[in-house]
Amino acid sequence: MRGHYVGDPEQYRSREQRRTARGLDPVARLVDATDLDVEGCKTGIEAELDEAYDAARAAPWPDPAEVERYVLKEDQPDRKLPVAAPTTAREGSFVQAVHEALAEAMRADPSVIVLGEDIAGGAGLGAPLEGAMGGTFGVTKGLIEEFGSERVRDTPISEAGFVGAAVGAAMAGLRPVVDIMWASFVPYCFDQIFNQAAKMRYMFGGQATVPVVLRMAVGAGLRAGGQHSDTLQQIFTSIPGLKVLAPATPATAKGLLLRAVSDDDPVVFLEHMSLYRTRGPLPEGHYELPIGRAAVERRGDDVSLIAAGAGVLLAIQAAERLATEHQVSAEIVDLRTLSPLDTDTVGASVRRTGRAVVIDESPPRCSVASDLAATVSEVAWDQLRAPVARITAANSPVPFSPPLEDAYLPSVDGVVDAVLRMSHGPEAERTGSDP
Repeated sequence: MRGHYVGDPEQYRSREQRRTARGLDPVARLVDATDLDVEGCKTGIEAELDEAYDAARAAPWPDPAEVERYVLKEDQPDRKLPVAAPTTAREGSFVQAVHEALAEAMRADPSVIVLGEDIAGGAGLGAPLEGAMGGTFGVTKGLIEEFGSERVRDTPISEAGFVGAAVGAAMAGLRPVVDIMWASFVPYCFDQIFNQAAKMRYMFGGQATVPVVLRMAVGAGLRAGGQHSDTLQQIFTSIPGLKVLAPATPATAKGLLLRAVSDDDPVVFLEHMSLYRTRGPLPEGHYELPIGRAAVERRGDDVSLIAAGAGVLLAIQAAERLATEHQVSAEIVDLRTLSPLDTDTVGASVRRTGRAVVIDESPPRCSVASDLAATVSEVAWDQLRAPVARITAANSPVPFSPPLEDAYLPSVDGVVDAVLRMSHGPEAERTGSDP
């Protein structure tokens, strides 16, 4: 009935809401219930269970060939959407792109709501609107002024509580977008993601829909320490029933988030912290980019650099150095979607270049890079001229010390060295001969 701790000022709800909540104490209501009330509940429940049991007994066994049916919704529009964002002369930041996507989605569909810690900073519940915090990175700042506190909801510090509420709201017909702040906080709500959101469609034979988007800041490099710098993409991509997106540019972030909000499956939207202040082309208006389709960011002939999120910027820097210093032509595949994976685009690129380097900010064991290396070996084995190289984070928690954190992260040098090694062996690293 109270906030999440004894001294909680509960600024996220009004005095009347607090008074109403205390009047709904379930223990007091149970004490006041009569024997007739309890017996009526039991009778209704038993009848419903008997009906469900009889229906299940009468139903035929499912076809084993359909074991993967209902994991995700079929017949979604992604194959019909263009991979390229609209052309534009306008520039904007990554933060602006995510903000615009949320605002445009909320204008287009009244069922879209946003919720999370500090996304409105108490505004609408006693605090002035101009004091709205807009989340840790200012992404949601200003939304409460346009859409009000019913659709822009500050929550208590309880990831399990507000993610669980979002899953229930999604199943009831809303389209919640949840701000989990940092991916490092996901363990607090892992049950709601793993056992509820990801499994509901499958467990209900395709009859349940959970259109929820889980936004979170990810990634190291900002000296945020081990408990605010994880990516966890290797965990999300291992869960059937989740779609996992990792945009690299403002234009991609806006188009993918708009698509994610309209998607009927749960989507994890990974926003790398190092990208928030980056700028690039940002088309105006509503446009959607397809989930499950990669884009060739740069054409090349000698090697395929495969990455997502901030790894794409690393790949671009490495490709520039390879071209200017070693006359190596590198192709860059921006995955955009980590699950489901676009194996067609990845395979076509590697079959043409004959070499592949996968860039991934996760530790190496059971990583996205490891999965991609196996996938490339399966779809392009006959064309590979060298083993697939993985450029990953170190096998450690994210360090806080600046030199240790720098050593932890994938680097441009690491990518360049990997390309040269697969061409001419260890003696070719950076200062050695060209392919």
